Amino acid sequence: MAVAFFDLDGTLTKVDTFIPFCLLALLYRPWRVFALRPLIRACVYFYRGNMLRQDLKETFITAFLSGAEKDDVARWSRIFLRIILPRIVRKEIIEKLQLHQQAGYRVYLVSASPDIYLKPLARQWRLEGAICTTLEWKYGRLTGKILDKNCYGEEKARRIRVLFDKQELEGSFAYGNSDGDRQMLALVSFGLKI
Repeated sequence: MAVAFFDLDGTLTKVDTFIPFCLLALLYRPWRVFALRPLIRACVYFYRGNMLRQDLKETFITAFLSGAEKDDVARWSRIFLRIILPRIVRKEIIEKLQLHQQAGYRVYLVSASPDIYLKPLARQWRLEGAICTTLEWKYGRLTGKILDKNCYGEEKARRIRVLFDKQELEGSFAYGNSDGDRQMLALVSFGLKI
């Protein structure tokens, strides 16, 4: 059975989803605003080419989310999926996703966004699963670190290759919008940049 892979940020949504999620978390923990100072320096380093994308993402995760407990993160995810996400989805691409589901494709989200809201989203949309960035927990709290690697660029393609053989990818589709999706789009028969 063929597979359809959909990037989330900028493909299924009009904007990146991670920043709105972080801002939602900040509403519930406003004292974390004092932890945001390192973000300015990290952004400058990243745009000058002196910091890796994964390190920048971990700086954001640490600033906004480190120390958050599982119950709080689960509550923020529910609020995010119910209130914020519907306002930023691209309805025409959601319809493509639903057409693939109706045609019997196994549909997956493939995103650099974190598992804390990607996996609940995949369940909500009744997808096969989410291939995404996994955040580290210790003692029931987010650490601010990423387990393994940020699911971006070649890492997206690597994870797909681990889960699916070439035969499964023949006749399959992938949808993306950025350079970070290029390798994923090249893996399948029908890689579509939106």
